Amino acid sequence: MNSKKIRKEYVGTERNQVFDLLKLYAMCSVVLDHSLKRWIYGIQSTQLYNFIFLSQMPIFMFIAGYFFYNNFKKEYSKEEIMKKAKKIIVSFLIPFTSFSIVTSIISNDFSKIIVNLVESFLIPDNSLWFLWTLMWIEILMLCAQFLGKQVDIKNDRWDTKKLVISGCIFLLLLIPVAVLYFKFPQYFETKLIIYYSLFFVFGFICRHLTLMYNIDNKVIRSIGFVCSFIGIVIVMKEHPNILNDAENITNMGIRVVGSVCCIVFIWNVAKLLIRFKCVAKCSMLGAYSLELYYMHLVLFAFPETHNYLNFSNFMLGIVTYIILYVTTIITSFLLIFIIKKNRILNFVIFGKKEVIKNEN
Repeated sequence: MNSKKIRKEYVGTERNQVFDLLKLYAMCSVVLDHSLKRWIYGIQSTQLYNFIFLSQMPIFMFIAGYFFYNNFKKEYSKEEIMKKAKKIIVSFLIPFTSFSIVTSIISNDFSKIIVNLVESFLIPDNSLWFLWTLMWIEILMLCAQFLGKQVDIKNDRWDTKKLVISGCIFLLLLIPVAVLYFKFPQYFETKLIIYYSLFFVFGFICRHLTLMYNIDNKVIRSIGFVCSFIGIVIVMKEHPNILNDAENITNMGIRVVGSVCCIVFIWNVAKLLIRFKCVAKCSMLGAYSLELYYMHLVLFAFPETHNYLNFSNFMLGIVTYIILYVTTIITSFLLIFIIKKNRILNFVIFGKKEVIKNEN
């Protein structure tokens, strides 16, 4: 698959290149996370894993919120809101559903396909919880924006006030989600919806500030780069095993601060790296980050991928791990490109209509 074919679905502005690079980093980190847990014993107690944990999914939610802001600038009727909500649900539920079916087939558990499918909705953590979480966050934010725009305020700062009003409504809409969590904490992954909505809102606000007040300048970026790096060092030093910290308000707040610092730091690093042509070309693969999320988990559904590596010879173990990791990435992308050439498979599996066309 050459870069010209990939470019068919790729928007080539510098801003989008930066965010595609962010998505590519985040998804490769997710694959790294899952492969480390499967192949290296005790890796979750290391600072490497801490950084991966703090950065990977928060970056995705940040990017989703950043670009969801585009909806904020548009006026939607009630019918258009319903149509857009339906589109969000379909685009997320199709891959969510197909994943449960595919993994059931891989495990030769044909008799429990329906049961596994129902369980995936009740306990999304056993399936593509990220898509489930993002779907509900986007629907709630869409509702909040629509309700916020019903308030009749007109002045020079209307956009900012409208954003604040919509944000308050969004918080109110999260209250039933929180109640559901306290009533049935084991179901629907409501805790993840509440937690990751913070990074979605952070991206939403950053987009607003960038457009309204031009915060994306060299001085602010430099300050953000330094402060975020210091924040990461402090959080990781004071909480060397943050994944296993007790989930109280204080520790969750520290996690959020650490993740926000990671987002700002990696965002600034991406802006520096994107200047290199080879990095810019690789960033195009970020357009398929959700597909990579899906496909690598399908590969990891095979029982043969659940064996710890032998590290009696440390260097041999490291080399073996790197080979397996790279092979997982390459195999996932090959399968993605094969599927995306077929319109039906692309829609049934990934819930997307765009296909990669062959060039003459």
